[in-house]
Amino acid sequence: MVALAIWTLVLWRYAKQESGFLWTSQAEAARGFTQRFGPEAIERFRLDTGRYPTSEEGLSVLLRVLGKEESHWKGPYLEGPSIPKDPWGRDYRYRAPCRKKGFAYEVFSLGPDGQISDDDIGNFTK
Repeated sequence: MVALAIWTLVLWRYAKQESGFLWTSQAEAARGFTQRFGPEAIERFRLDTGRYPTSEEGLSVLLRVLGKEESHWKGPYLEGPSIPKDPWGRDYRYRAPCRKKGFAYEVFSLGPDGQISDDDIGNFTK
């Protein structure tokens, strides 16, 4: 009976994964960072320093001052010792100015395929 319960659980988890349920959870986690936590930190940085991070600085400037000292930098703007990884274990990307119309910057995950493509998840996606 216990073996049957374990086998049922294994099959259920496999079915969820194959149906895209797991991908949806990962996409929602990436969406949370790219549409809420990342932009909130970037906007706090902008309010303090008067500018957005450069593409060269990337998201790292949200944790520590890079290069020249910023007299108005009041970070860190994100918690933790490092920028979190996306749900697929890769770095989030940051670019300013944004290549998408109507956005000053973009913070995004490359999504499940790890390539710049239509499945990228960022502050510019819904």
